[in-house]
Amino acid sequence: MKKKKLLTALIVGTLACLASATLFTACGGKKDGEISTPPVSSTEPSPEETPYYSEGLAYRLNNQSYTVYGLGLCTDSDIVIPDTYNGLPVTGIYSYAFDNETIESVVIPDSITSIGYGAFYSCDFLTEVTIPNSIISIEPFAFYNCDKLTKISIPDGVTNIEPYTFYGCSSLISVQLGNDVTSIGNYAFSGCFDLTEINIPSSLSCIGVAAFNNCDSLTEISIPDLVTTIGESAFYNCDSLTSAIIGNGVESIGKFAFYNCDSLTKVIIGDSVTSIGDEAFFSCNSLNCVTLGESVADIGSNTFYNCYTLVEVVNKSTNINITAGDTSNGYIGHYALAVYNNGDTFTTKLFNDNGYIVYADDNEKILVSYNGKETDLAFPSYITQIYHYAFYNCRNLSNVVIGDLITNIDNKTFSICTNLTSLTIGSGVTSIAQGALSACISLQNITVSENNKMYKSIDGNLYSKDGTTLIQYAIGKTETSFKSPDGITTIGEYAFHYCVNLRNVTIGDGVTTIGRFAFNNCSNLTEILIPESVSVIDIAAFQDCANLTIYCEAESQPEGWHENWRYSSSKVEWGYTGIDE
Repeated sequence: MKKKKLLTALIVGTLACLASATLFTACGGKKDGEISTPPVSSTEPSPEETPYYSEGLAYRLNNQSYTVYGLGLCTDSDIVIPDTYNGLPVTGIYSYAFDNETIESVVIPDSITSIGYGAFYSCDFLTEVTIPNSIISIEPFAFYNCDKLTKISIPDGVTNIEPYTFYGCSSLISVQLGNDVTSIGNYAFSGCFDLTEINIPSSLSCIGVAAFNNCDSLTEISIPDLVTTIGESAFYNCDSLTSAIIGNGVESIGKFAFYNCDSLTKVIIGDSVTSIGDEAFFSCNSLNCVTLGESVADIGSNTFYNCYTLVEVVNKSTNINITAGDTSNGYIGHYALAVYNNGDTFTTKLFNDNGYIVYADDNEKILVSYNGKETDLAFPSYITQIYHYAFYNCRNLSNVVIGDLITNIDNKTFSICTNLTSLTIGSGVTSIAQGALSACISLQNITVSENNKMYKSIDGNLYSKDGTTLIQYAIGKTETSFKSPDGITTIGEYAFHYCVNLRNVTIGDGVTTIGRFAFNNCSNLTEILIPESVSVIDIAAFQDCANLTIYCEAESQPEGWHENWRYSSSKVEWGYTGIDE
């Protein structure tokens, strides 16, 4: 999974970088052409060397000092580099000196000032490196793909974290940056999946393209005021990032900068930002509150698209006006329950009750989202509404009980909750959006309070109270066949969406309507009988049912069936009178 994400991120970020003049110049990195590889010049270690230094290392003489060139004859897994060799100081580690070696630890002496290009490239067993205060230069790719390295400390004096320096260090947990670091280059920490702790010094002025791309464990980021640019895809796919505070010196946020940061709940954008790149916050579907600085004038058209729970917007900008429900200005106001424009008094109505994110508006207590860790949920008794997409793609949920005060279950509320097995609906629910439970592939039982006036459960499936509409089939059931009960007239939208266990379905004679996407992605469905009573089938009702044969009693396609009712290569037999036993 991580390798796949890393490859995807590399492709996306590389395309973004090609739009720039050169990959390594966004944050002061070196160009490829500035690196050369001289021939090897190895020398045997002198006998007077201190015994606890690693013996047999290869060196290259540079005027009056030596550079470590490689392992040479050394067989140590724990490398201790000496500070002198043959009476001269050891001042550097050469390009690719230890690339792809099986070393486990390295101690670098105070005499060394530079670590060369790709010096420890793909050292798969390297777990620990001691970098002394004498180091002032660490070149690109130095620790590329050192996937067992767990922590690193960069001393004062190092000004640039060069491109790809720690790319793919998937076990790196902690990074301490020195006080002189001014730039973090393109892809510098990309793919550091376990990175949870990094201090961003106040000296930092540039964050390059995809610098923290796919840092899955990073939880918070605060961008200091000296930073003027956040590069494209800088925090792309940082799945655990919950808070981003963008300093007052930042002028632009690159496109895809926080794309798919689906745990991000709060963003504060500084007063100097004038432009927010397209899709910069795309699909941040836990984002609840955004504050825009006073200079924002341009927001990409899809910047906040799919930020379903972005209910509060504080707009300090004097250049744009935001309206709740509007799709302009990058969808920032589209999902909002409240927008505060420049001059409005803002007091948040959001609060967190043990992971339940609630919006309190007069007598209404709207459950916006959940960021807790519990798998079995019984909502707080005061909740009156559940906002759309509140639990969208919440893969930890197992059992949910909806209280009697709750009146609605909105669009996509539990969609793609792939481990949800049971749902209990209280007596007060009067509205359940079609598709609210789509793609809940483990759902085996839906229970409805007997006192509910709008809905009921039959065999663990959800129906309207009068029994005329099948709203949701519990698609995690193990049964392979289904026949709609008597009295049904409508198969609702998404009713069987992603049901993979069913093989045969018989639709009763009284059914007149099959909603859109009703049997979408029922990949193992092989036979379905549609009676002549069905006069309406909406778009994509049988999309992606590759193994399906549809037996229709009608002689030809009725006028009320959408022209793309199946959107697939499913076989259709018209004028069918009975399935052969």
